[in-house]
Order: sequence, then structure tokens, then C-alpha cells
Amino acid sequence: MRVVFVEQPGALPPAPEGRVAVLDVAFAGGEGFEKVTVPFLDALGDRLAVWDPRFRLVPNRDAHACPELVTKEVIERAGAVDAIVAHADLDGLLSAVKFLRKGEPPWPEADEDARAADSPGRGHALSSFGRLLVHALDEADSTLRSKARESLRQDLVEGLVRAPEPLPPPLRKRLEDLQRAHAETLSPVEALAESAREEARGVLVVRVPKDLGRPVKKALLSRLEARAPVGVVIEGRAVTAATFREDLDLSRVDELTAGRSDYRFTQVDDQGAAIVRRLGRLVEEQEGPG
Repeated sequence: MRVVFVEQPGALPPAPEGRVAVLDVAFAGGEGFEKVTVPFLDALGDRLAVWDPRFRLVPNRDAHACPELVTKEVIERAGAVDAIVAHADLDGLLSAVKFLRKGEPPWPEADEDARAADSPGRGHALSSFGRLLVHALDEADSTLRSKARESLRQDLVEGLVRAPEPLPPPLRKRLEDLQRAHAETLSPVEALAESAREEARGVLVVRVPKDLGRPVKKALLSRLEARAPVGVVIEGRAVTAATFREDLDLSRVDELTAGRSDYRFTQVDDQGAAIVRRLGRLVEEQEGPG
């Protein structure tokens, strides 16, 4: 069974041949839904054997990660499948591995590790092995060329499907080397977090002139979300907002055109001023005047 990884929901691959399981691939935001997601689903038609319920706008609070949804019963209902399309992160990779293993996790904490990685700040905890995979995949996404990233993901799928057999030593070393490099990549995060300012009620903002890179932005947002209801990183025209709070639905901020209920992003020309104001009102609406 072939596994096709998707790095961005706005850039889906051609629909694979045969019956297809789509796991942990959210729809493209804004106009991208009609331009990208709908043609992909139409091309699959009745060959779409199973898909992530978040295609249907299930909020993150109802499923903190996709692997927990990949059960033996779901796989049995799907029937014969020729290809899996999965998001190219730990959550998606483990969803594919569980599908290939008929719903069995490759290690006991795998589902919890996926929840901790995909929904930080919700009380979940990473195991040491889960942390190794998260750090290695994040570093690979930001530093490796596409062919090398894909090779790493496919090797991981092959290795994890064989669990409890240990990963091959060369693969384990690659992961550990990437984890060490990741620690260096994240070295600017603490100083950036210290520069944050509360620009609206409950909205902690860091502003930088250019792209920080995904791993740095991800780690920075986590630190901001731990300190305030909403964290915002503004990189030039790019605005990303995130929250650990399940009672705050960021999709209510229309200006944030893409993402999910707890993590949304867009491009703007006003340095994010309107979005920050609207996020402040969202916090006030939830918490009341204060």
C-alpha cells in the first residue's frame, strides 16, 4: 500500500489510482477549498475509501489528533485500500502507520504522542521517543530538500510498521542528528518570546520583519500561548495566531482566512492591526469585561 505525503493542504497531489484513504489532511482555507480540495475529492469520487472527519469541520477540541481516529473498526469499514494520502507531520505519519498496522499503534504512547504534538497545551505529554520524532521531522521539514524529506518519512513508515522491531541503527542515527540540529535551530526562540507585547486584551504579539522558519515560529507560538489566551507572530505581511484555549474559536476572526479553530493564518497589508484588535474582542467576548 503506497503512502503519499502532503506537506501543504493548498498543494494536494494528483489523486492516486485505486481506492484511497485520506488521513490528517485538512482542507485548504479560503478560496483554496474550491480551487484545490474540491477538485481533489471530485477526482477521487467513490474511490475515497475513508477520510479524516476534519474534512467536515470537526473542531480540534473533538479530536486532538488523527491517529486516535484510525481504529480497527474504521479500517475494516474502509475495505480494500490501494493508497494512503497523509499529512507530512508526526500526526499524519502515525495515522498512516496505524492504518497499515490495522489500527495498532507502533508503540504504546503513540496516540498520546500525536495528541501532544498536534495539540500542545491541552495536557498531553510527549514520550522520549515521540519527542525524538517531532524534533527530527520539524528539523527535516525546514532544512532538508524535498527528496531527502520524503526519503526520511518513507523510511520511518517502513520502520515503524515493523514495531516492536527496533528502528534500523542508521535511521535512528539520522533522527538523533536531526534532533541535535533542531536544538540549535530553536536557539533564538527565548529572546524572541521576551520581545512579545500585549497589543490587545489577552493577545501577545511578536513582530519580526521576515519569515522565522516553521520550527522557530511553532516553538515561539507555543511559548506565547502558554502566557496569554492568544499568541500572534507577525512576519512582515504574514500573520499567524494560535491558542491553547478550547473556548476560543479563532475561525470567528474572518480576517484569518486559513487554518483551524486553534491555529489560523493569513497575509495582510496593515501589519496585522485589524486582526489583533478583533482577537482582543474575541477574548473579551469570552471572558467578559475586565
